[in-house]
Amino acid sequence: RKQYEPLVAAYQELLGSIDDPKFQAQVRGFLGQIYVEWGKAAQARKDAKAVRTRFEAALDHLPRSDWQRRLVATNGLAALEEREGRQAETVARYALLIPDLPAGRVRNEYSLFVGRLYRDKLKDFESARQWLRAGDVGDADAISLESGYELAELEAAAGNKDTAMEHLKQLAARDLARSNWLIPIHYRLAVLYHEQKQLREALKEYRSVAGVRSQTLRNLYPRTIAQARQQASAIEEYLRLEGGPAGAEITLPKADAP
Repeated sequence: RKQYEPLVAAYQELLGSIDDPKFQAQVRGFLGQIYVEWGKAAQARKDAKAVRTRFEAALDHLPRSDWQRRLVATNGLAALEEREGRQAETVARYALLIPDLPAGRVRNEYSLFVGRLYRDKLKDFESARQWLRAGDVGDADAISLESGYELAELEAAAGNKDTAMEHLKQLAARDLARSNWLIPIHYRLAVLYHEQKQLREALKEYRSVAGVRSQTLRNLYPRTIAQARQQASAIEEYLRLEGGPAGAEITLPKADAP
């Protein structure tokens, strides 16, 4: 405290003495930086009241372009709000910050995070859809794939199976050869096809999972691969016999978590 108070007082005095808007903005930015460091010191002391005060002051002073420090302050406040069950305030903070994050993985990661908060904590599924869509920018990065997968799961849980399948088909069309999401995406698509009695499509997806060659994926998803092999065999037998209970029966033990 003794370290930061004189600095803050000096900059506040300086701020009150200048008229040039550009210079004022620079001084406010310097004040914001000091408040961030003061907030981090309060975190180390586990002083929640001081953490809230310093990080809120930081957000009041930092320019939008200083997204790194604004993210530090926002994360610090969000940690407090999570412990207090104030997720609505948390999502509002991130909603203000995310548009200023650089396009790419950082922005996508926080879009996914906010989507999960809306889905799991606030039960606001329409807002969850919006943010999960924002987290998926159409590439094969893990965050994009995870966002797209969770959006598909949200649609499936809401009974929108066709929409969920479309999302998964879009994900499956990406270059997943080196992705740990290859098996969860194809397996979930297979299950949805199977539930819809689209057995030939389901068989194709089950086979793609059962036949994966990557040892890494085999180590990660042994139960899913075994289940895909079992389901593929059942459907093959059903189609060979042109009817019967085997292919229509759906037994779906929980697959390995991605």
